[in-house]
This record gives sequence, C-alpha cells and structure tokens, in this order.
Amino acid sequence: MTGASHALRKGESEREKRQTGQEGCLTENLALAFLPRRWSHVDPQPLDHPAHLEMLKPAFELRRGFSFENCQRNASLERVLPGLRIPQAHKTGTTIAGLVFRDGVILGADTRATNDSVVIDKSCEKIHFIAPKIYCCGAGVAADAEMTTRMAASNMELHSLSTGREPRVATVTRVIRQTLFRYRGHVGASLIVGGVDLTGPQLYSVHPHGSYSRLPFTALGSGQDAALAVLEDRFQPNMKDRSGFHFCGGSLISQSWVVTAAHCNVSPGRHVVVLGEYDRSSNAEPLQVLSISKAITHPSWNPATLNNDLTLLKLASPAQYTNRISPVCLASPDEVLPAGLKCATTGWGRLSGVGNTTPARLQQVALPLVTVNQCRQYWGSRITDSMICAGGAGASSCQGDSGGPLVCQKGNTWVLIGIVSWGTSNCNVRQPAIYTRVSKFSAWINQVVAYN
Repeated sequence: MTGASHALRKGESEREKRQTGQEGCLTENLALAFLPRRWSHVDPQPLDHPAHLEMLKPAFELRRGFSFENCQRNASLERVLPGLRIPQAHKTGTTIAGLVFRDGVILGADTRATNDSVVIDKSCEKIHFIAPKIYCCGAGVAADAEMTTRMAASNMELHSLSTGREPRVATVTRVIRQTLFRYRGHVGASLIVGGVDLTGPQLYSVHPHGSYSRLPFTALGSGQDAALAVLEDRFQPNMKDRSGFHFCGGSLISQSWVVTAAHCNVSPGRHVVVLGEYDRSSNAEPLQVLSISKAITHPSWNPATLNNDLTLLKLASPAQYTNRISPVCLASPDEVLPAGLKCATTGWGRLSGVGNTTPARLQQVALPLVTVNQCRQYWGSRITDSMICAGGAGASSCQGDSGGPLVCQKGNTWVLIGIVSWGTSNCNVRQPAIYTRVSKFSAWINQVVAYN
C-alpha cells in the first residue's frame, strides 16, 4: 500500500495567484471599493471641500433591510466629478473569516453585497452567539444560518444545564455538522465556529453538507479567496508551526496527477501535496512536497448529494518514484468485484467517532465490499451508481480520511476502486461508508490527464 495514499497539506499561496475578481470584498480599501485610485481630471476643489461633503451625505439612514449609502455616494461623486467613471464590479455576497492567535480567536463578517456598481449593506446578523466564549459566523442563506445557529445555541444551553459545564467548541461544531448533514440539500449555510474552551482557542469551518475542517485561519463566502490572501500574507509568519496540518487524503495515479474528493475543496494556491509520509510526528522521512498547478473537479459534482465526489490535482512538478512513492492503478470501466471482498483504506483520520484524536502514523483497515442494494438498506435513495459502499463490519473510515483510497488487490497489483467520500457523522462502524466509484470515472480521468 505504500504510495497509494498521500496527505494534502496547507501551503503558502503564490502571490500571483491570489488576485481574484472579488478581492474588493474584503480588502482594506473596502469603503472605497468603487472609487478609482486615479481621477481622470483635476478637480478645482479638494474632495473634502464643504460643498462636496454636503453632497456626499446620505439623505436618510436605514435601520432595517438594506442600506444604499454607497450607491448614493457613487451617484454624488459622479455629479461632483463629471469625468468620473465608477469601475464595474463583480456580483458578490457575504464573506466570513476567522483567525486563531495565541490567546484567542477573531471572527469577522463582511455584510456588503454588490451587483455591478450597486453596493448595499445587509443588516441581517452574521455573527451569532452560541455559548460563552463561542460564536459562529454564517454565510449563504441568511435564514438557514440563523436557524442553524439558534438550534445549536439552544442545544448548548441545555447541555450546560444538564452537565453544569460550559460546552466545548468541538461539541458545538459536532451539533452543527449533524444538523447540516441531516438536512443537506435543504439547508444552504456555510459556517465558521470559533471560541476558547479548556483546550484553548479553536476554529472550525463547516460546509453545507456537514463536512468540516479545523484550521488556524479560514474564510468562506463569495470573497473567500481574497480574504485568505490577506490572512496568509499578514499572519502566516506567526503560524509556521500550525500551517502544515493534514486535512485530506489522496492517491497518486501518475507522476503528475493525484486524485482526491471534490468536497475537500483543494485550491492550488492554498494547498500542497505531500508524498511519502507515514509518521507525521517524524522529521526524518524523505518527503516530497509539491505545489498544485490545477484542480479539476468533475463537472457533475453535487455538493448537496455528494454525488460524483471527485477532483483531479495536477502537480506543478513531477513526483519522483521511490521505494516509498509509487502510483496506484485505476479500476477499469468494466471492473466488477464481488460483494464481501476485503479491500483496504488508509488515512490519518479520526480514530473513533468520539473526540478529535487523530493518529501520527498512517492507519490501514480492511473493509468488506457491500452491494448497492445492501447499502440502500442503510442509506436509501441517497446511494447512486456512482458510489460504492464498504465496511459495516466493525471498522470504518472517518473524518480526516476524505479523499483517500479504497484499494483492492488483484494478483500482485493494488487497484484504486474508491475514494473516501462520506458516511455517518459519528463514524458508526456498523454502517457502511460511501466511496466514489472510480470505475465510473476512469474514462473522464484519462481524458483530463491526456488533455491537460
């Protein structure tokens, strides 16, 4: 199995890849996002002249709904400066961000929405109180974020009353994940949970389908790329000891390509691929740390149903094969494997559904394959022909194993038949876990590799 599973780690962004069309959403120049840096003519009076300031004052102040002060400002500027042309803007919505520092957590939300040259401020609450020293930022459908956080806050209040103890950030995150997973496809909220508990400052991002990541800094929403660029540029020097953590698995399929799960949301500018690792606590292993030049997600990937959960990563430089690093073979399109066949999955994911303990060394477990009909007895119509099920016999993959391999041995060859996708929120070893069926995507994978 050596070389079949590889860890993806968070890496420093390349500066030239940080700029996005949405960067105006969260930069320091946010208040002037729609003013050009240079004027096209010389104004005889300074912009802070009393006559100009009077024209720039909003005619009224809205206390509910949307605020159109920025639109009025732009209109006033166009009247004052006839030669001014307001730059065109992209359509954006809410951006939320969080950052862990030595003594606490910072959460923030940009509540502005833009559409072309229109800028409005939304008065709906974006940062929600959950429990003492624990808050949550919400993006997406405002009503969904509001109800999800209210439910979590109520559950945590009951938890405190019944136990006499303040809840932990991980407990809040688990409750929110379970809610989003249960109602996936019906609830459209992305959340950042942050706070300080007995274990210190904690920060988690939770996606609409219930997957999550524990991070030193994160951002979600329409301006997340710009926000992450700012966070990485200003705070990365103080986070070197925490910036290289494992968050997803993958499989090397050639010198230049790695396959992983789409729900891992791998970004070329934010993540790197680490090959040849076994013991994460060791500094003596001969690793290859490679940048990613492209991340190509399957065009039919559905985040709500987790169907077609597949992304290909092109490495910026080829991997060098060694006795520790080698590719795994892809299942052929007509691959047929009998139910009950024992196959293997590997990863550094959680060791159980209780707590957040993850191992230092790569774990491997043998799992029996389960037929689609048997799997549907547990999961119903959520199981599609693009999925394969394994487990339910006392062992399972768990959070942190996402994107990793499910491989079966054929003669002397290991064949990649599945990619760790989803399962129960508590890693129930009596229910099968779900993997992306690689044989369904072999042709697409070969086509992408050939033309990129």
